[in-house]
Amino acid sequence: MNFSNCPVCGSQVKKAGNTLFCDCGWHKSMNKKQEVKIQNKIAKGIFIAGIGLMGFVIYVSHWGPSSFSIVPLKARQWTGTLNEQSFSKLKNLCMNMKKYNCVEKAHKSFFRSSGDLKVLEELGDFQYRRKRFSHASKTYAQYFTKKGNSVKAAYNYARILEAQGQTDYALSYYQYALKARPGTIQVTVMRAYIDLLVKSGQVNKARQELLKLKPVLKRAGSLVQQEYDRWKKQTI
Repeated sequence: MNFSNCPVCGSQVKKAGNTLFCDCGWHKSMNKKQEVKIQNKIAKGIFIAGIGLMGFVIYVSHWGPSSFSIVPLKARQWTGTLNEQSFSKLKNLCMNMKKYNCVEKAHKSFFRSSGDLKVLEELGDFQYRRKRFSHASKTYAQYFTKKGNSVKAAYNYARILEAQGQTDYALSYYQYALKARPGTIQVTVMRAYIDLLVKSGQVNKARQELLKLKPVLKRAGSLVQQEYDRWKKQTI
């Protein structure tokens, strides 16, 4: 078909590449395949832009006013370049937003880059308080494998192991916590330790542990004396 004049407005038709056009805006491609290809690219671009816009809206609704401040921090997390300052900002921001999985991920990322056992201990404690005991168990196992020495972590780990039915391992971590502070009667730890010994049928072992307490009972408070009397009745 020969277009010397525009079929819409009658003005002279001009040509640019494979496209005919006129001043009124009418145009026609002389290469149908190329036109379809361009249309497909445009449609694909619009679709991708729509998905991107939808993702942005979801992201903003998820993070609210913190949407823009968290972007560089999350970028550091994803690239494993968190430092102490950026980790602290990310952790606090996630906590304030009550995004607790985000808090855990921040700890994991910073530990991988820093190797700081304090971060791993903090993560285990956070998971323990969230009652994510299977996750806390893995974190504490890693912590003590790497020679961590926190008494609180040992006690928490022992409680988890006891709940999981791993009596021997639980007792070993109770012992670890008790031996870490030999001059102090840790009533809470001792209570759990003695109770588990009795529960597991190791009454003689429980008696031996009580004998170690006798020398310090005179300078101990009434709470310790009450607990001691209770433990003694259990082992008779």
